[in-house]
Amino acid sequence: MNFELARTNMVKSQVLPNKVNGEHLLASLMQTPRESFVDDSYRDFAYSDMVIPLPKHQRSMLKPLQSARLIEALNLSPGNRVMVLGAGRGYEAAVLAGMGMQVFAVEENADLVAEGKSLTPPEVQWKQGDISNGWPEESPFDGVLIAGGVARVPNKAIGQLGKKGRLAAIVHVPNQPLMRALLMVGIAGGDRPDYMFETMAPYLPGWQPETPFEI
Repeated sequence: MNFELARTNMVKSQVLPNKVNGEHLLASLMQTPRESFVDDSYRDFAYSDMVIPLPKHQRSMLKPLQSARLIEALNLSPGNRVMVLGAGRGYEAAVLAGMGMQVFAVEENADLVAEGKSLTPPEVQWKQGDISNGWPEESPFDGVLIAGGVARVPNKAIGQLGKKGRLAAIVHVPNQPLMRALLMVGIAGGDRPDYMFETMAPYLPGWQPETPFEI
């Protein structure tokens, strides 16, 4: 399979039509080999508009467009400090590094951390630990990205944002079978969160809703 062509087609058919047009983001999406971050059995689907399972880790990767829209919403500039929670193998972290960011990836699964270190560029620093704790020693951050679905946003992650920092995540809507992409801007200044779009994404382990939704 021609992965370079597939990568180009992903950007042209999935990303650009959805008004993701940040110059640095698009360039990094074109350069980051997503196929390297998936299991061999899913390599041919790496650029498809689908969630990619990581079966042996009981995890999944977000759809390419979901990753792109969340990153775009952070409104970052080269040199900014970004924390990725639930980083998995580090695809989003690698894209952010390709945009010129200082990236801090937090992941609970030790095997995924080891794999991520081998796949991401040296601009990405890794920490194994509970994502609810974030990485306080490296805060404040200009951006925080949660790379999977959560029932709620970890309070400590909000507290590790800089005054004008942004947090992007896909969160569960209580009592409903849907999720929304959430953007928190300037939390330290008390700004209200903004719901960007409806979507669905696999939950990070331990971050499912405590009670099932009712239909």
